[in-house]
Amino acid sequence: MLGGAKSLKLPSLSIAAKLYTIFALLATATATLSVMAVLNARNNTALTQDFERAFLGTQNVERVNGLVYAVVMESRGIYMSPDIPSAKRYGTLLLQFNERIANVVADWRKHVGAADAAQFGEFEKRIQQFMEFRKELVRLGTEVSPAKGREWGDNEANRSVRTALNKDLDKLAQIYDTRSKQIYAEMEAGIQRTAWLLGVLAIVTLGLATPQRIEWAAVAHQAQLARDAQ
Repeated sequence: MLGGAKSLKLPSLSIAAKLYTIFALLATATATLSVMAVLNARNNTALTQDFERAFLGTQNVERVNGLVYAVVMESRGIYMSPDIPSAKRYGTLLLQFNERIANVVADWRKHVGAADAAQFGEFEKRIQQFMEFRKELVRLGTEVSPAKGREWGDNEANRSVRTALNKDLDKLAQIYDTRSKQIYAEMEAGIQRTAWLLGVLAIVTLGLATPQRIEWAAVAHQAQLARDAQ
């Protein structure tokens, strides 16, 4: 039986069969590359959108911070005004900054993702409270007296609202900073992973293509021998 087993041989493939096999493997490698390209493009698109959302969030934090500071400065102008006409100049600017804050927050809301909705909701309530508080400050300071406006705005309750608002902005800034770093790391890892896979596929494709060229050369050589023999 052992002798019989040793005498068994697998049938060798013809040149045509080998070429067909190589073509099929090359087609498979090409299809794999195409699928990888599509998946990688989709993943990169999603990551880019997340990164842009985090970037916009960071910009909005900075914008609101700057506008809040401007509102506080105009509020102090009202406190220090000697009369109502003087206070009105600061009140007009304060309301303009308030309106700009409202516009930034409204645009910001359009780009808030599900993961940030809860934290943004807390911030939005606080900033609305801040703006309403400052509107009343302007009304009192420009319709009653600057002293009345200062009584309304320059107190511990107002400072507590401002402190809480600063904390909300700091939390959002931290969220966006952390997310930006995570997304950047994911993008870098994806690029390296794709480069590695493409390298492997390139080596496999070259390995398939080299025998193909050899077989083509063999067929051409056999054809030449046949013509010489005629």
